[in-house]
Amino acid sequence: MNKRKFILSMVITMAILVIVYCVFVMFSTNSDFRDALDTGTAGKTNVLVVGVDKDGKRSDVNMLFSVDSKNKTIKLLSIPRDTRVKLPDGSHVKINACIGKENGEELLIETVKELTGLPVNDFCKVNFVALRNIIDILGGVEFDVPIDMDYDDPAQDLHIHLKAGPQVLNGEDAEGLLRFRSGYANADLGRINTQQAFLKELINQKMRPKYIFKAFPVVKEITKNLETDMSAMYIMQYAWKFRDSEKTQFDSYTLPGAPKTINGASYYICDEAATETLVRTEFGYVDGEEATDADYSINEKVID
Repeated sequence: MNKRKFILSMVITMAILVIVYCVFVMFSTNSDFRDALDTGTAGKTNVLVVGVDKDGKRSDVNMLFSVDSKNKTIKLLSIPRDTRVKLPDGSHVKINACIGKENGEELLIETVKELTGLPVNDFCKVNFVALRNIIDILGGVEFDVPIDMDYDDPAQDLHIHLKAGPQVLNGEDAEGLLRFRSGYANADLGRINTQQAFLKELINQKMRPKYIFKAFPVVKEITKNLETDMSAMYIMQYAWKFRDSEKTQFDSYTLPGAPKTINGASYYICDEAATETLVRTEFGYVDGEEATDADYSINEKVID
């Protein structure tokens, strides 16, 4: 690239960033849940991303991203929607029901922190309309669909008809892929595996400098369909740091546990000991704080 083209490219990029910022500052973010968020560190931040259904009363997707811009790593912890959790009033529900209760966002954030032992620094709630439109704006995602998917739910306006095999998924197809679970032998765990694989492909294919030119229409969709505490520049700064996806390490995990039927209802029961180990060894946290070298050198004593 000659000097003239380089300067022109930089000017265009800066202009787009300014437009993106202006669009973001024209709307205010939801701050009702800010008090539940933790203060982050300079290099690492944990973002809870939830995908809600049509009426916004259930979070069928609950993902906690631990993003380390210094070491260029992204670690994802998926929390099954049927995970059994205890509310402050002593009752038990599936975690996807938290968002539909009074002060639902704050309740969900606090519940995730209690369940995982991880701090939550930022929060995003997005509906599937935004996902659908953003995927279309980005030109679709190449993905190998693991199984045939056929499902219809008129109440949710959800119609999924996908054949197994490699293909380019448009927005509607991507939504169907991420929400489908009835055909997996292990139900929600199978869906989580597919969600994680899709996200890896999305990051690998779209987190590249050429897609900066899609920033304006993507942000326009975000303004209509996303609630978050994060500012425009905060989001853009992080996106820019991870612009070269080939240098980014992306690891995904599922909350340790197992399915169990209680009083006729199907739940996913968290394995607390295994979760504590996972959070310490893979995410680098102990008791909600970033682990130190001493935390990794503790030897368990066996008492006879």
